[in-house]
Amino acid sequence: MGDQSKAANVDLMDIDRSDILILRTDPKVSPGKFTEMGYALARSKPVIIFGGNRTESVFFHHYKVKIVPEDVEEEECVAAILNVVSQLIEHGVV
Repeated sequence: MGDQSKAANVDLMDIDRSDILILRTDPKVSPGKFTEMGYALARSKPVIIFGGNRTESVFFHHYKVKIVPEDVEEEECVAAILNVVSQLIEHGVV
């Protein structure tokens, strides 16, 4: 098994062990991020999306997907993500 195959398996195992997936939609992040998003949704994991250069997807409208508005400054992003996580917990999603 090659290094990339091992890395892919580790990524999927990490998602399996998580309660939530936080997805950064930065062009510098691997396009595999959308595969990870689909995998997380298939496992009924909530997904929080943040960052710029978003490619619109029908899955961005899935009920388990929450999006941090693009106009949120990077410094404010952590607070915005924590706010979304709190809302998910409050609604029993996580």
